[in-house]
This record gives sequence, structure tokens and C-alpha cells, in this order.
Amino acid sequence: MYRLLIVAAACLMLPFYASGLAAHYSVSGRVTDAVQRESLAGAHIIIKGTYQGVFADRNGYYELPNVPEGEITLKASFIGYESE
Repeated sequence: MYRLLIVAAACLMLPFYASGLAAHYSVSGRVTDAVQRESLAGAHIIIKGTYQGVFADRNGYYELPNVPEGEITLKASFIGYESE
């Protein structure tokens, strides 16, 4: 009975362990004004098509953690600017 309990516990933990093996990356960069090249502190950067996003720090730098493997498109927004 004890051996069955250990095997059952291991089977229940396998999906959690396997999900930890999935490749996740981080994306970082800097948001600046296209003309004056000034940092845009507080700009909002998201992965297009998701709700995953962050705000740029006071120097315009950001880091998006836990980005899944594959091609992504980022979208930056800031009050008074149009997104391209």
C-alpha cells in the first residue's frame, strides 16, 4: 500500500515538474522617443494579443519575464504618443 501511495504521489507531481521544464525567456529593452531619443519613463509594454506586460522604469528600460518560446510582437504605449 505504501509503495502505491508513493507512485501515485509521483504521478500527481509529474505535470508540475514538466511545466517547469518548458522554455521561458525574458525580453528586455528601452523605450525612447523616435525623434528626440529621450526615455519614456512609465511606458506600457505588452506582448501583443496577451495581457502580459510591464511598465518601463524611470530610464525607459523594461524587462518582460516568463516569455514563452517563439515569435512575439511587442506593443508600447505612452500618453500623448501613437503606437506604430
